[in-house]
Amino acid sequence: MKPKVAVLILTLNEEATIGRVIDKIPVRVLSDEGYDTVTCVTDGDSEDATQQKARAMTRTNVFGNRALTSVARMLSKEDVTDLCTGFWGYRGCVVDRMDLIAQGFEIEADMFIECARHSFSIGEIAIDYGKRADRPKLRSISDGLKMASFLLKQRMAPGGRRAP
Repeated sequence: MKPKVAVLILTLNEEATIGRVIDKIPVRVLSDEGYDTVTCVTDGDSEDATQQKARAMTRTNVFGNRALTSVARMLSKEDVTDLCTGFWGYRGCVVDRMDLIAQGFEIEADMFIECARHSFSIGEIAIDYGKRADRPKLRSISDGLKMASFLLKQRMAPGGRRAP
């Protein structure tokens, strides 16, 4: 029996790009490496026909992504290079042990925090940020500040308990 890889795609109003995102999942490469691949698209209450929440990588986004990644690295002592892509792979047993409490954009930070808290190994797959086909849904500064605040709250929570 082949090991399985689940690709989870968080979504919000990405009708124009969902097909291209799914097409870029390296299913054939993973199969050649001995993995069965399942793609799961999770809808974030989209108002159009899509289930893809993509990231706009303007200069502000690139700077914010790097800053948030640096904060996460300092607080967790984990060597991660890109906190904000949402392109992470997990074993089923890891997902079962995550106690996720975030809502919205902070979910990526929450998943990272949970992996660090449980000492799960963290690996990354580099991605290329392409130009968006439509307008961004991300509010760069306010969403970035929410994520930074979330990271700090979780780090400062007494006794390792989760802070809402």
